[in-house]
Amino acid sequence: MKYIIIDSMSLCYRAKYAMKGVNLSNPDSGAYTEVVYNFCNQILFIANKFGCSNFIFCWDSGKYFRKNIYPTYKQKKKALTKDEKLFSRITHPQFSEIRRKLLPALGFKNIFIQTGMEADDVIASIVFKNKSTDFVIVSTDEDLFQLLRSNILHYSPVKKVGTNLSKFKTNYGIEPNLWSDVKSIAGCVSDNVKGVDGVGEKTAIKYIKGEVTSGKRFDDIKKNPDLIKFNKQLVTLPYKGTNVFPIRPEQLYISNFIKTFNRYKFESFLTQNRLKQWELSFNLK
Repeated sequence: MKYIIIDSMSLCYRAKYAMKGVNLSNPDSGAYTEVVYNFCNQILFIANKFGCSNFIFCWDSGKYFRKNIYPTYKQKKKALTKDEKLFSRITHPQFSEIRRKLLPALGFKNIFIQTGMEADDVIASIVFKNKSTDFVIVSTDEDLFQLLRSNILHYSPVKKVGTNLSKFKTNYGIEPNLWSDVKSIAGCVSDNVKGVDGVGEKTAIKYIKGEVTSGKRFDDIKKNPDLIKFNKQLVTLPYKGTNVFPIRPEQLYISNFIKTFNRYKFESFLTQNRLKQWELSFNLK
């Protein structure tokens, strides 16, 4: 059995910026729907690309437990402009619409979120509890490289690049379980986790492999064991306290898709050819 695990917030943000300048709304309710529409397009593309209709949608919660020990975790350094704030007010409510209404209406059963945790943590919990299951992890977040094994593929929908165990080892020369050590030393810019000053991923990898044994960078790393140990708990997946998420078998029906697309006025999805795509891609009954 193979499952596609979606880092849903990552896909939502991709949909948000892909549809910038497009004002799509439901004529009945007046609600904006461009992100919802693009999200649907993306999951159809992914289902076709990997020939799989078994989807798991994992979500970030609005609160991060990591902030309890590191208040500046994921803190953005740049304030949003007035236009950016307006754009977010239009698009971000659609993220919740997708999770709370769209996906359940379509009939998807595996929609997971946990207060205080990120989608990465939920994904990691699922992967570690289902070691014999094949997974395709769809996310732009390379922190998830630490989950790679022989039956797992990481796919970036932005770069349109897949990374499997073999490719990761060729690119970085280490095992995936050491990726969190790399991040502990070098830090993580996207999460605002500060690493050892002046040490990037390449140097951290060389240090871990024993290829850096002297010099300033070596001394800098050796002088910061407390920082590295502290960072380790921030970058390792899943975070302590993450739940177990049992996977439920899907049973999707064409009637749910037709009803939902009608509700959102996604008429392009309801043409004969397009509806056939949905039917075949998701094995609709």
